[in-house]
Formats: sequence, structure tokens, C-alpha cells
Amino acid sequence: MTPFINNIVDQLKKHSQSLQKTSIFIDKPWVLIDENAEVQKLIFKKDKELIISKNGNASLGKWDFYLDANSILLDRGNDKTLCNSLYIDESILILKIDGTSNEHIILVNQNKIPDLDVSKYLNEVRRRRLNIQEWKLNDGRSLEIEIDPEVSYPKIGDKVYMNFKMPEDGKYQLYQQDKLFEIKNGKIKNKFYQKEYSTSESEKVIILQNVEYKYQVGDTVYFNEFKIGDKKIRISKNQLIHIEQGTITKIEHEDLSSKFLSLFNTIDPQVVNFFSFMLLCILGTLAIVLLFYLIINLC
Repeated sequence: MTPFINNIVDQLKKHSQSLQKTSIFIDKPWVLIDENAEVQKLIFKKDKELIISKNGNASLGKWDFYLDANSILLDRGNDKTLCNSLYIDESILILKIDGTSNEHIILVNQNKIPDLDVSKYLNEVRRRRLNIQEWKLNDGRSLEIEIDPEVSYPKIGDKVYMNFKMPEDGKYQLYQQDKLFEIKNGKIKNKFYQKEYSTSESEKVIILQNVEYKYQVGDTVYFNEFKIGDKKIRISKNQLIHIEQGTITKIEHEDLSSKFLSLFNTIDPQVVNFFSFMLLCILGTLAIVLLFYLIINLC
């Protein structure tokens, strides 16, 4: 059995029927493709007789079922093979030869799968049973995600596959979207939104946001694909973002008065003293003029 089919079977095990339900396979036209790519037809009879046909030549064998071991014995006359159940439904029987690690027998119901395309059928069952959605990525690859039917959209904790296997840990950006999934141990660990901003110094920075429509403390900031070090940047006019080791640690909201005070504190003290003296002189002159005005009017 190919690694491709093996991976699918591992994912479908919990949806398998049991050999105990013999009505699934009795009196059905099963096809076995052997190691020589030759087709054999098998029909399981209720009396545990096994009809085997190859190139139109029929022979009789026997079969038996062992409940406790979940195994079936196939006696084809020239050999006897004990097989353990891996995956069973009305269309396919996938059995592992007992005592082996990767030797299998696959029987296909010709009425259900006329083209005998096992891979195609199993993938269709997998998508339906596991409610899998495919999400294209910017790099041309695709993620397959097991979606909760009640949610109908990927969420944290959902299982993820790539080429029917667990993907490597990392961040994956969706095709033509600003959304990224962080994958760890084959599951969605987090969701991010990649947003581009211009700083007051006309630099382009990227923020991986946990919330789609705003950045917040804990978000990660990048410049030229690298995390920004310890730095303060200004994106909007009234917000100063504090960054430590690439992570936003504080968002400082500034009003006009604080801006004026900040500007005032940057002026040379001697210049401040000079303008303060001039202001006092002007105010003193105005006070004298006002005093003379009042005296004249009172007289």
C-alpha cells in the first residue's frame, strides 16, 4: 500500500465499519489487484465459502472471521492468509496481513467503484468524513483543514494536513489574503493578520496582528522581513509604539498638550529664559498702560 493511501487510512480509522457486520461484504463482487497487477474477483458466501475468479477461471476457497482479533482468514486454496481490519465500508476492504508492518490486501467493490481507483475514492471519503476544506497558500501549496461543521470556518485547534501529512511547524499565509495560520504539531495554534503601515519616518513596517482591524500589545513588528529590535515608532499622529525584541510592549496615546510640553522641553533653557523675560516686560507694559487709562477716565 502506498504511503499516500496509508496516510488516508490512518485518518479514517475511526470511521471504519467492523468485520462483524458481515452483510457489508457477503455476496458482493470484490476485486483484488495482486502484486502482478492481475485482477482477481472474490465473492464471500454466507456458508463461508469463497469463490475466486481469475481470467474467467473459477475456484473455491474458504473464509472465516475471528471476532476477538477483528481478523479474517482467507483460504484461496494455494495459500492461507490471516488479515486484520484497517478500514472497511460498503465500497472497500483494506486489510493488513497479520504479522507484517506494511503488507496489505485491498478489496474493491466493483459495483461501487467501477474504475477501481482506490486513491480517488479514499480521498473523496476522507474529505466528506473529516469535513476537510482546502486553503491555497501564497507559495502555491495548499493546506487541508478539518473544519467543525457547526463553525464552517477554520479555528484554533483544528487539525491541518499538507499532502495528506502533518505540515511542518510555522506560519502559512493564505493566497491573496492578509491572514496567516500558525501551525504547530499539526493543528492551528494561532491566526494572524499581516498589515502594512507607514511610520512618521516614511518607513514601511509589517505588523502581525491578533485582531484584524487594530494592532495591540503583544503583536509582532517586522521591517524588511526581520523583527524590529528595541525601538519606538510613530504610525498615527497621536500614537507612539514601544517595541522590545520585535514585540509591541506599549502603545502611548499623546494629546496636543503633551506634544506641546514635549516640544517645550526640547528648547534651550537660555532661549526659554529670554522669551520669558520679554513676555514679562510686555505684560508689565500693558499693565502700566491700563493703569494710566483707568486713572485718566476716573479723573
